[in-house]
Amino acid sequence: MLKLTAAVLVLTPTITQAQPCDERFVLHNNSSRSIAEFYASNSGSDEFGANMLQGEVLPPHHYITVDPYDGTDASIYDLEAVLEDGVKVDKFRVNVCTMRDYTVYDK
Repeated sequence: MLKLTAAVLVLTPTITQAQPCDERFVLHNNSSRSIAEFYASNSGSDEFGANMLQGEVLPPHHYITVDPYDGTDASIYDLEAVLEDGVKVDKFRVNVCTMRDYTVYDK
């Protein structure tokens, strides 16, 4: 007597949830002036939040890791560096999920 074996393959769709990105990036100051303030907020916000340097300054040719995470799933941010003489260097609609470094140069 022959025995027949049947293999059944069941395919079930797999739903993967998007993992939140790591918003941290390295802020480089390649300008000739210190960065007195640095702001980052998701592009959907009407205003920048708190100064991410928290009262410190970032001297020329130095760098620091910043984390703009605001509790949302936003990945597109607006960035603003304020140099020691008040000059503002802005960059809008930056994808912080794909950016690992952001460099400020003299304007």
